[in-house]
Amino acid sequence: MGRNHGMAGIASWLYVQADEEKLHMLKFIKYINERGGKAIIPAFKKPVEEFKSAEDVFAQVLKHEEFVTASINEIVQVTLEVKDYTTNNFLQWFVNEQIQEEASARMIIDKLRLVGKNNMYILIGTFLVYELLKLHLTSHYRITEETIFLYLSYWKLVLPRSNGGVFVI
Repeated sequence: MGRNHGMAGIASWLYVQADEEKLHMLKFIKYINERGGKAIIPAFKKPVEEFKSAEDVFAQVLKHEEFVTASINEIVQVTLEVKDYTTNNFLQWFVNEQIQEEASARMIIDKLRLVGKNNMYILIGTFLVYELLKLHLTSHYRITEETIFLYLSYWKLVLPRSNGGVFVI
């Protein structure tokens, strides 16, 4: 595993995203196989390994998400042309998911620009907790309060109080 250059929060976010993308791929494979097709996974192009900045990372994430959106839209267009309404219906989940994926990347880029280069620590820690909470509330992932507290503690966003409670920064 490569160095994360002190940006463990970004690395963690990308690992969660990679897991989510694998689930999306499996949805396609299952759908194709259930419909009598044969899903074939082509070779993957080697991803970029070095980035100039955190903003550059998320600019690449957004560029990729826009590519995925365009690809899904092309498939949707074909389903309409051939009147394959079942597949079109299946694809609508991905159409909606891409709206969220692009919005998430844009939001991160906006926040990176807003805080500048010197305040990444708090921004990424806070955003990671936000993403964990969102996953907990909107998907099959179940994140415990202990996990959230551990992330908050890791990012020094939770300070213990003398009475046993915590201050959340």
